[in-house]
Amino acid sequence: MRNLLKAWPHLARRLSGKKLLLMLDYDGTLAPIRAVPGKAALPARTRKLLEHLAARPSVMIAIVSGRDLRYLRKAIGLKNIIYASNHGFRISGRGMKFSVRVRRGPLAAFRRELAAAAAGTRGALVENKEFSAALHYRRARPSDARRLRAVFMRLLARHPGLEAGRGKKVLEAAPVLRWDKGRAVLYIIEKVRAEEGAIVPLYIGDDRTDENAFRALAGRGVAARVGRKKNTRARYYLENTAKVAELLAAVARAAEAT
Repeated sequence: MRNLLKAWPHLARRLSGKKLLLMLDYDGTLAPIRAVPGKAALPARTRKLLEHLAARPSVMIAIVSGRDLRYLRKAIGLKNIIYASNHGFRISGRGMKFSVRVRRGPLAAFRRELAAAAAGTRGALVENKEFSAALHYRRARPSDARRLRAVFMRLLARHPGLEAGRGKKVLEAAPVLRWDKGRAVLYIIEKVRAEEGAIVPLYIGDDRTDENAFRALAGRGVAARVGRKKNTRARYYLENTAKVAELLAAVARAAEAT
């Protein structure tokens, strides 16, 4: 893997005469991961950089996150960008309006069963999203975390219309669909190219769900992972969220020069 900040001067030259489609995950990419998901706040400097970039005609921004649309809009607070929430199940902004169709019954039943199973377990949090249910166990004791993971999978087996997604100290159940961050990214690229012409897609993410986007961008754009990892489809890396902010500042300087 190559350091994206060091490679950026070379990559910036590819932007000559083209727009940059900057696609970013939220937790662990823009905002540091917190033990309580709701406390993952966007740093003030990062927000300012995003606001500045969103105003540049040579840059388009898309936030591609597992978070709900309402949360992302409130946390980021920018209107002239694209939001792909719930791992791309809903896409909104810049003239886009897309939402997958799902059967709500199996997910609603699973949510009730999971909430009952996790009730009373210290450090466990069940997050109900529009298209999924997530079990966070970062703050749980290791023995409780193991038990909760096993309970989650047992409950999931009772609902064949749902499948598991795994992240950093989180398990998530969502409807079985041929849709993920990778397909959402390709959808966004197609729509943006139809409107804007030549673009260079750049995606930055930090978790397992972002690997689908890295895979989709092979031969189509630039993929960077937050944190070095051998088993990844991303060609580039940034060490942490602070380095992501540095990259945004470098992108802003390049945008000013065009």
